[in-house]
Amino acid sequence: MDKKPPVVLLVDDEESILSSLKRLLRKEGYDILSAGSARDGLKVFDGMEVDLVVSDHRMPEMTGVEFLSKVKDVSPGTMRILLTGYADMNAVVDAINHGQVYRFVNKPWNDDELKILLRQAIETGRLQKEVRALNALTQKQNEDLKALNQDLERKVFERTAQLDQRNKDLSRLYQELETNFVEMVRTFTGLLDLSNPFQGGHAKRTAAMAVSLARKAGLSDGEITEVELGALLHDLGTIGIPDRILSKPEEDLSAEETQIMAKHPEMGRQIVERMPRLAPAGQVIAHHHERFDGKGYPNGLRADAIPLPARIVALCDHYDTLLNHRSYRGQHNPRLALDAVIREKGKRFDPDTVNLFEVLLTGAPGDGRPDQNEEVPVGFHDLVEGMVLARDLKTSKGLLLLAKGDEVRHLNLEKIRNFHKLDPIVDRIYVVRGSIGRTKVAR
Repeated sequence: MDKKPPVVLLVDDEESILSSLKRLLRKEGYDILSAGSARDGLKVFDGMEVDLVVSDHRMPEMTGVEFLSKVKDVSPGTMRILLTGYADMNAVVDAINHGQVYRFVNKPWNDDELKILLRQAIETGRLQKEVRALNALTQKQNEDLKALNQDLERKVFERTAQLDQRNKDLSRLYQELETNFVEMVRTFTGLLDLSNPFQGGHAKRTAAMAVSLARKAGLSDGEITEVELGALLHDLGTIGIPDRILSKPEEDLSAEETQIMAKHPEMGRQIVERMPRLAPAGQVIAHHHERFDGKGYPNGLRADAIPLPARIVALCDHYDTLLNHRSYRGQHNPRLALDAVIREKGKRFDPDTVNLFEVLLTGAPGDGRPDQNEEVPVGFHDLVEGMVLARDLKTSKGLLLLAKGDEVRHLNLEKIRNFHKLDPIVDRIYVVRGSIGRTKVAR
């Protein structure tokens, strides 16, 4: 039997918008429905299963937030996306809190990004449906176990082995649910990167570095997971902040712009703490701009009053910004960025965390000579001829450009730069320490 195409409902009171969306999606393999009002859109759900609804916010009968909130009530499994033609943070927060939308998109949209977003939303809806099925299965299995406990002693004895296996299955299902949850957060972070050209993989790189540092600090597996989730979502509150502000280094912000930026940690915390599972990560988000000397925001916490996971994420966030934010490129390489972090020891950053971070990047002090075979992260713009890769080098879509152990030469360096323009390299590039400095830095 052929798999039914996903059903996508488009709702907008402007026929031109509906026509544009239909043209954009006609080759995407969807069963496309449309409605010219929120009231007509709700009628579609009578006897119809809809996978995804895309709604405008400004409509005469009811707002898009109100409409999507009703959709959530009548069809909880339908994924919801809000279109808005203006930067209205109140609408965005209402959409997240009440309509529980998957994403919001500003008009005019980018065609390619919107198509990717719709595919991601439908795939997320499919995963959520599978999670619900797993929960139902788990509930049924628990009911079976209760019935078995009430049965005869003989049956209990005979089925002990089966119960043991079922308990293992339940544990495995729980682990799968936890893994799926974290993966959904990673997917959501990728979508945030698409909406913010100044991110460029920043959250993923910060999370990877923070996880390594958290392990170095001896945090538990559960705490390390919260560090990763907090790092992936630490800039969630910047949704709606204009690009002209996000593109600046913090020292170049005006007083008014600084006040705007100072609100994003608390905004991010309020968003994620609507989900109890993300409450610990919300504390990381809320405090990743506090300073060890008490001069940070939003609460002016100092020293150990700042949660250790937040101190770790704050350091990794700043280090990656120095290396990769476009306003800093050309000013910092890994060594200069590390030196800048060390200068903030005891002021911006926790001294113990800075010491661990330095060991993480340069190796244990020992005799003062780092291991020449150790892998070291470098930025894309710091990759030069003569370096030897310590890991495979791939584009964001997984295309292998160079394999582990390959030496960077003139021809393949040009190839890497050309592919980067078409399919950006967003992850850190790891090279063998001993190969650094073999040739002059390419300009």
